[in-house]
Amino acid sequence: MDKIDLNKQKENMDLLLKNFCESNFSKRQAKIIAFISFLARQNNEGIAYIPKLSYFRNCGVGRNHIGRELDKLVKMKVINWNKDKMLFQINYCANFWQETKGHEVDRELCDYLTELNKF
Repeated sequence: MDKIDLNKQKENMDLLLKNFCESNFSKRQAKIIAFISFLARQNNEGIAYIPKLSYFRNCGVGRNHIGRELDKLVKMKVINWNKDKMLFQINYCANFWQETKGHEVDRELCDYLTELNKF
C-alpha cells in the first residue's frame, strides 16, 4: 500500500475548511461533505468508496434525502460522484463551486486571523 502524502492531505483539508466556512451549505450537505472528506483522507487518492447510499445514515442523512442532496452537491460542483462505482471525491477548488456563496467575507480579516494563528 502506498504511503499517504500527509502534506497533500493537510493542504486539501485546509482549502476545504476555508471554503466551507465561506459557503452556504445546508446541515445535511455539511454532514455529507464531512463524511466524504473523512473517508477520502484514508487513502492517497482522496476518493471515498461508499458502496451503498444507505451508509450515509452514519452521518445522519437518511435514505429519503441522500440522493437528492448528493445530486445538489454534484450540480454545485462541490463533489464528484461516480454512480457506477460509488466513488466520491471532494472538489477542493472552490473557484469552480457554483451557487455556494453565503455571507459577506472580509478577506483582509480572514488573512489577518490566519496569520495570527500561525505559531
